[in-house]
Order: sequence, then structure tokens, then C-alpha cells
Amino acid sequence: MEGCRESLTIWKKHDIILDGHNRYQICAELQVPIKTNEIELPDLTAAKIWMIKNPRGRRNLDESQRAMLAVKLEALYAEQAKHRMGARTDLDPNLDRGEFGRSAEKAAKDMGVSHQTVSYAKRVSTKGIPELAKLVESGCASVSAAAKVTSLAAKSQAKIVEKVEIQIREGERPNLAAIIHEIARRDTKDDPDEVLEMVQKRPECKPEAVRRHRNHTTP
Repeated sequence: MEGCRESLTIWKKHDIILDGHNRYQICAELQVPIKTNEIELPDLTAAKIWMIKNPRGRRNLDESQRAMLAVKLEALYAEQAKHRMGARTDLDPNLDRGEFGRSAEKAAKDMGVSHQTVSYAKRVSTKGIPELAKLVESGCASVSAAAKVTSLAAKSQAKIVEKVEIQIREGERPNLAAIIHEIARRDTKDDPDEVLEMVQKRPECKPEAVRRHRNHTTP
């Protein structure tokens, strides 16, 4: 047995795996040799940024999933910017806003998504229930459609998520537009057709994606 073909990436002097968690677990269970590659990073924020930007970790992600990561990346870039600026009081407040604006642009560019797509992701992250965000993160819903779901009350959002999960478990391909139409008609006074006009169609997720939805984690 030749052992692990690809090296694990380790944060030097911290013994934290940045890339290769699954490989590590498999190799440990099989008791095969593990190769490692250590990299130096200044702090935890930089480590988190590296994990999100690592191409191997996002090679199978669609645009919506990358947009959700861009929201996390933007926050980390903003944190770095704040740290660089420190406690200085001689800076123009407009410079501060400009710095954070650049963080948003950089995050979108690094994830290969548009600013508008990231805006959808922000809305899902801030106004959607956690389960709705996980649907997008696991590839079961487009971020644009999920963003429109956030216009509904949390109770209605939960019903939509539950309906999607049931259809996936039953081996069906969920029609999110139809589900929104059904829930909106029952739970709101808004015209469901108006809600549907804002929902962009996309290929629905496969049944096995429900497992990823339940267990999905991100850096």
C-alpha cells in the first residue's frame, strides 16, 4: 500500500489541518502513512481565508455555493482591514468605508461570482433561517431563489425548507418555484405570482444532496 497520494496541508506550528480532513480520517482508519505539507500563516483569520480560497476545497461548488462562501470571505477581509487600521483615530471615516467596500469586491472576485450574486447570498445569510442557508450551501437551491424566500416570515421559510427536504428524501426533484407558490398562497396576502416572478429557475439538486445538506460544514 503506497499510502496517501496527496499531502495534507497543515498550519505550521499549530498542527491544524487546513486541507485534507477526509483523507486524514481514511488514512488513520486504514493505518497508512500520511504525507504533510506545512504552510506558515500569520493568524487564525488568514488560516480561514486560506481554507475558503483553496481551489481543491471548492472545485465542485456551483455559483450559489461560492457566493455563500464569498459572504464569509468578505467578513474575513473586513476583519483583516480593521486589524490593519488598528485604533488609529486620524483616518477619514470615508476611507474606512472604502476599505470595506474593497473587501466585498475582492471576495466576489476571488470566488468568481458577481456582486449581485453575493448580494443575494448576504440576504440569505442575514434574513433567512439557518436551514435555508444550508439548502444553498449544499447545492439544493439557488441563492437567487433562496433570497426571494427571505421575503416571507420565518415560519413560512421553515415550511418551504421542510417541503424541499421531504421531496428530496422521497427521491423527487424539488420544484422550488412551485413550493414557494404553494406556501406564499397559504401564508401571505401577497400575490404568489409576484413572488414567482422574482425566482430564477435552476436545475434542482439530486436526492443524495439531502445528506450533504444535513451534514454540510464550511470553514
